[in-house]
This record gives sequence, structure tokens and C-alpha cells, in this order.
Amino acid sequence: MGGLIGIATSTQNGLVSKKWCFPKGMAVTPEQEINNLEAGIYSVGAGNTNIPNSSTGVLFVDTDLTYGYKIQRFYDTKGSNKYRINTGSSWQDWK
Repeated sequence: MGGLIGIATSTQNGLVSKKWCFPKGMAVTPEQEINNLEAGIYSVGAGNTNIPNSSTGVLFVDTDLTYGYKIQRFYDTKGSNKYRINTGSSWQDWK
């Protein structure tokens, strides 16, 4: 069976659905709106107006397909982190 089922990526199904795979290597510009980002891993530059007091860091966006909510987690280069959740109607404040 080895090799018959391909590796799942963000663009092709494999052993699991492509919906479960994060695209990688995307960047968010300082003024870019982040509320509707697809699931993935994003590089964030300093001063993004949508993440309070942000510096350079990484934003993880995760979507729970079963319960229909999104989570955004931001980790900066100083070791700080923030998160917020959207349960379908609106985003909570960053915590």
C-alpha cells in the first residue's frame, strides 16, 4: 500500500482531506484585513493595524469544520502571544 495514497497538501487530497492541511508561506501586510483569512500560517510584519500592539510574528488561523468556528493565534518574536475566537457571528477581542 505504500505510495498508493498520496500525501495530502493544501491543494490536493491524500490520506486525509486537503481541507485539513494548512497552506504555508503566506504574508500579511501591515494594513491588510485579517478577519476573513483562510486557515493557514501567515507571516505578520510589525505594526499590523488589526493586531493590537503587534510586532513581527506569525499568525496561525485554524477553522474547526465540525463546529464552525475560527481561531487566530499570534506569536511575536518577543515571545508574546495573543488569540481570538469567532464562533460564527463576530470576532472576540484579542486576549
